[in-house]
Amino acid sequence: MSFPVVPLESIPTHGLTVQVQDWGRAACGEGLGGEAGAVSGHLVVTRQGRHILVSGTLEGSATVVCDRCAEPLRFTVAGEVDCVYIPRDEVAAQPVDEEPPEEAREEGEYDGVELDLVHVVREFFALERPARILCGDLDPAADAACLERFRTRAALAPAPPDPRFSVLKGVKPTR
Repeated sequence: MSFPVVPLESIPTHGLTVQVQDWGRAACGEGLGGEAGAVSGHLVVTRQGRHILVSGTLEGSATVVCDRCAEPLRFTVAGEVDCVYIPRDEVAAQPVDEEPPEEAREEGEYDGVELDLVHVVREFFALERPARILCGDLDPAADAACLERFRTRAALAPAPPDPRFSVLKGVKPTR
């Protein structure tokens, strides 16, 4: 069996533990939206019929840009993985209007034949990444400098207007 792709029939009933190694670095970077640094952790893959349960821990870092000042900064995400992967054909058959119970695991989907752990790692980091990342979120002391860099960038001369709009100068709106 070659990691990071795990065929359904190769998962033993007692589970399979997979260490996240270099193959998870690119997935971490894609999930966090930057150039990946280190990634570590382990995933325990077990099977219940055609459902694949994935649990474990992951930690990864990436260099991303601040959403306010556009400066590069190092960002790290760590957490617990607890997800069930369901074959796509079963997902399509599930009613859409039913609310899952609050204690339900996160759900993902796979092709019903094999689970690509790169997808699991990428999905984890994408879901754990905050909606915005600011310098001040990582280092409160850097918040003032971040705001100043933003104000400096915002004070730059505005872009010249699109010349195609010049034909509208002579047009008067009618009501």
